[in-house]
Formats: sequence, C-alpha cells, structure tokens
Amino acid sequence: MKTKDAVIAGLLVVVVGGAVAGLGFYGDEVSSFTRLQAWNLEPVKSGTRDFLAAAAKGDGATAEKYVGPESGDMRPVRKNGRLVSFLVADYGGPKDRTLKNLAPRPDPKIADPHIVFLEGGAVTVEAKYPAHLLTLRWDRLAAGWKIIKIDYVATR
Repeated sequence: MKTKDAVIAGLLVVVVGGAVAGLGFYGDEVSSFTRLQAWNLEPVKSGTRDFLAAAAKGDGATAEKYVGPESGDMRPVRKNGRLVSFLVADYGGPKDRTLKNLAPRPDPKIADPHIVFLEGGAVTVEAKYPAHLLTLRWDRLAAGWKIIKIDYVATR
C-alpha cells in the first residue's frame, strides 16, 4: 500500500509542478486572454463595423464613442468639439487622416478579431478597402472596448 501512495504522491507532484511551470511559461497569454475576455470578441467585431460605418458617413459623434485615450500611436483631431480626423503614424511622421479617408465606404471586408498577447494584450481587426488596409487595435478598458491605435497601409 505504501508503494501505491508514493506513486500517487509522485504523480501529484509532477502534475502540480507541470501546471505551475506551464502557467509561468504561458502566464502573459493566460492573463491577456482572461483580461480581454477573449472567449467573446463579438463586441470588437460589431464595434469595428459601427465605427467604420460612422466614419464613412463623417459622423464624428458616433465614431468618438469607440475611441480610447489619446496616445503617441493615435491622436484624434477635433474641430468645434467634433471628431473629424486622426493623426496616424506613417513614414516621415504622422499624417492627418479624415474619417472619410479612413473609411471611404461603410462596407469593407472585415477580418475576424486577432488576439495580440504582447504589451499586456489587445485585439486587432483588419478592414480591407480597395486602396488601403486599416488595422484597428482595441483594448478592453474600464469604459469598455476602445480603439487605442489605428494603422493605415496603402495597398496601391
């Protein structure tokens, strides 16, 4: 009986040790996955659709609801208190991209959300237009899902 107890105890130590080592190795991924509630990314996809539809109409008030805090990666430009464009990082320095320039049509091809585990985690969604690719980086903040970075890449 003692041999059986020793085998069970040894297996338990190996399983617990493996779990601790695995959590240590994949800790950032597990933490990001839970913080972002990555099992339900539908709010990001629908938020992307709504943001791009509002931008295509030039509706800065609606688009503003999806915009996170200003940062070096994304600086909203407002005129008369209304969102009209973004200063987006580009070669040679930031470029002023109007809402209509970012989203010339309300119906781009929108890819499924993709989880990025680096830097605390975020979710990216790509929207493909005929002349450019727009990547929106979303984060789950206290105020809900917000866009924290916009990448614009010309494809023509």
